[in-house]
Amino acid sequence: MGRGAVTSDLGVSYFFADRQLSARQAKRVKFAWSRLLVGALVAAAWLVPARVAAQDGERAVLQLKFEGNKAIDGATLAASIATSNSSWFARTGAVKWIGVGSKKYVNERELQRDVLRIEVLYRRSGFPSATVDTIIRRTPRDIYITFKVTEGAPIVLEQLTFVGLDSLPPGKQKEVTQDLPLRVGKPFNLARLQMSIDTVTLRLRNLGYPTVDIFREFASDSATRRANATLTVETGHHYRFGSVKVEGTTRVDTSVVRALLLVEQGRAYSEKEITASQLNLYRSDLFSLAQVSLDTVAFDETDSLVPVIVKVAEAKRRTVKASAGYASQDCFRVSAGWAMRNFLGSGRILDISARASKIGVASTPSFVDWNLENSLCPGVKEAGVVEIGSRKLNYNVTVSVRRPAFLSPQNSMTLSGFSERRSQYSVYLREDIGAGIALTRESPVRRDPLTLAYTFTYGSTQATAAAFCSYFSVCTPEVRAAQELRKPLAILSATAAIPRVNNPVDPTRGHLFTGEVAWSSSLIGSSQFQQFTRFAIEGRWYRTVFPDVVLAWRARAGRVFGRSSDQQGAVNFVPVEQRFYAGGPNDVRGFPYNQLGPIVYVIPDADTAGYQTNPAVLDNNTVPFATGGNVQLIGNVEVRFPAPVWQGRLRLAAFVDVGGLWQTNDPVNSEKRVVATPGLGLRLVTPVGPLRFDVAYSWDKLQRGTVYVANSVTEDLTELRPVPGGPPLTFQPTSPGGWQLNLTVGQPF
Repeated sequence: MGRGAVTSDLGVSYFFADRQLSARQAKRVKFAWSRLLVGALVAAAWLVPARVAAQDGERAVLQLKFEGNKAIDGATLAASIATSNSSWFARTGAVKWIGVGSKKYVNERELQRDVLRIEVLYRRSGFPSATVDTIIRRTPRDIYITFKVTEGAPIVLEQLTFVGLDSLPPGKQKEVTQDLPLRVGKPFNLARLQMSIDTVTLRLRNLGYPTVDIFREFASDSATRRANATLTVETGHHYRFGSVKVEGTTRVDTSVVRALLLVEQGRAYSEKEITASQLNLYRSDLFSLAQVSLDTVAFDETDSLVPVIVKVAEAKRRTVKASAGYASQDCFRVSAGWAMRNFLGSGRILDISARASKIGVASTPSFVDWNLENSLCPGVKEAGVVEIGSRKLNYNVTVSVRRPAFLSPQNSMTLSGFSERRSQYSVYLREDIGAGIALTRESPVRRDPLTLAYTFTYGSTQATAAAFCSYFSVCTPEVRAAQELRKPLAILSATAAIPRVNNPVDPTRGHLFTGEVAWSSSLIGSSQFQQFTRFAIEGRWYRTVFPDVVLAWRARAGRVFGRSSDQQGAVNFVPVEQRFYAGGPNDVRGFPYNQLGPIVYVIPDADTAGYQTNPAVLDNNTVPFATGGNVQLIGNVEVRFPAPVWQGRLRLAAFVDVGGLWQTNDPVNSEKRVVATPGLGLRLVTPVGPLRFDVAYSWDKLQRGTVYVANSVTEDLTELRPVPGGPPLTFQPTSPGGWQLNLTVGQPF
């Protein structure tokens, strides 16, 4: 061996040109390389897919289906066995060569047991003679499995008898025993029998019988295919709520806890009200832990009153929250909030919140103007100029005090004061200061919130010159400035919701209905220039049609009525911020933001000689401005399914959006039409909700509208008339909308 070489037991030589290693140094080098080798082996074991063993005989499941099953659906059968099917992308010939799908491999022993599992499931479901056979086709790498089910005749439940309910009135007996999972004339299913026992037990506990017990007896005859079942009910004594003991409070007074409870001494015992009381405590935001239960230590079966114990842990007295984000129309946005619980006692919650958007494009204040409208935020500009909704920083600062359990455990009252600046893209900019009061009633059992609110604001609206000119006949800066003066606006509103979804952020099943009514009149303090009545209703439905495949659809309708007057005479209109708008990432995605509906077109102050006769000139020089409408109809259908890769984080969607928006008293700039735009979407799951990319296509053009010429010096708008004294020129783009890309956070509905 040459100079400077040390050989380890692992058979690796180390060479050093300048010096000979000592024995200790050689030992250290040997130990270090040993650790490195072990680490490499562990990493290799982790990186190499476990399913490489498929080369040794395992086969990927490319087909798993059931035939002959009628009483039990295929999804239930698939969930009851160990063998599972590979993903669609892994088993479909047209795309499986890509290799991105998730493969599932068969275990031959478990496959044999799956036959027994299905037969046992059928026997427990009332089909004692059900048999299961398999049709299997194997290739060197894949397997195709078909379970062939012969159900046979079921054992039918002939009679279901209840014993022990004589102490209940006839009406209560019917309430307890109706619409049970197990029914006479249907197959005698043991699982449904147990579900029926659980249902009757819960119903009796809600009627004041917390110690109820139920025993079952049944007899079935395989020869006659008939079964009889008897449920013997021991209701126990009828109880009422007794004393309520509260533990765990420090800052919050126990009277606040008692006010939040639906449990009242002397009322019939109800497990539903115990659960609702616990939900109400959590909903108050005063407690991080809340438990309401029967006090088993103090409970005496000989006493007709049931003691209740409430254990709580108070939430932190103060909390701070903050967030930041980006959206195509808001550019960068931030928000922050600070809350104090039990403010001035009685469980009040003080909340101070602030948010800001249009950061990076707003011209004032100057320290946030980074001119990003030409790079990161191009969606906030029109024809090279930052449009009206992005000239100034949008913000909201709100101070509110909420009082839970106001007059009732189901009520809460909120007093608030705020200052804000908000905008609607290419339409208006609204600045307000104001105050409001809101009373919300929400049952902890059904969770159907109803809110009545009164809001008074003092502010002004800066709308596009096109909107003022087309709707109010206000086309000169002097008259438009009078319209933009601050005025009082008072709104009395009512909103209601019926939420029945399994997830408020990304639901996969259930439905949600909402409705809104808003009324503004001089009778409640509003200006005579801002009076209207506004109605809006919406329904959303969600269904899981296949595992991880969700079908979602929505219908929305709205109508606004209003009458006021301006310096030009009486016209029908409502404030621009109270109208309906459509188009964009959350309704009809094939149209640009707010540009489905009434449109007017503005061209720069220039020589207009060619505009009347050359549509191409108008195409290249006009800028569309939405003016809003008073009738809105929107419909959406969307299928959401997992992506072939990163299925835990990435989902896809295919959708069709249908919608229409028009102004009933503007036949020139508003067409009564309904359009449809299909598209595809990509959803990336994030902690704040799905990050959504949608691409939609529209075959329809923007609506026809009046053409105005802008005077860059006086800011006047003048209708372009082909013939002096003749009717104004109207214009519609010559080409359809084409592809539209939307980027935002959250599901569209």
